[in-house]
Amino acid sequence: MKNLLIAFIGVLPFVSSAQTAAEYNERAINHMYAKEYTQAIETFTKVIELNPKDSIAYFDRGMAKEYSNDLQGAIEDYTLQLTIDPNMVDCYYLRALLERRLNQLKKAEKDFLKTIELEEDNADAHFYLSQIYVAKKKHKLALQHINSAIIFNPEVADYYELRIEIEKKLKMNEAVKEDVMLLEELKKSAN
Repeated sequence: MKNLLIAFIGVLPFVSSAQTAAEYNERAINHMYAKEYTQAIETFTKVIELNPKDSIAYFDRGMAKEYSNDLQGAIEDYTLQLTIDPNMVDCYYLRALLERRLNQLKKAEKDFLKTIELEEDNADAHFYLSQIYVAKKKHKLALQHINSAIIFNPEVADYYELRIEIEKKLKMNEAVKEDVMLLEELKKSAN
């Protein structure tokens, strides 16, 4: 009985920490809903201090940092999250978007490729990767990815506009004509 009591007392701090971490997490999420990002960051930090392996806390704190325009801080938190859970596709995608905004195109390219590896039908990842390839003047790769974006989500006018731009650079005049007609039809059906 004495050993059981010692074991229970030894577990008690972990139970109370877990409850406290959950309480802090709930408060942090409430701060996010209230758009109180500084408080959310501070509160998610407390969650992380109590449970450093809580990958979602890093992800959520990264989002709070992103919303407060600390893009580099958000990238760092997404990176920490990925060291704990390397298969969280949303983290690669969000980190890639931020890297793209910061003109870190090589890193963004790598993260969009990882996003697509984990979630092949992520049309937006294909679209943004295509934009990166256009910037790098890799038009054939850009065309491959914009075609994938359109296959996975054929209702987005921006995708067709980018494909037309790429086709013009590749001197694909017939394809340009077809896509201009498709784009017009798409815009008409959207109205």
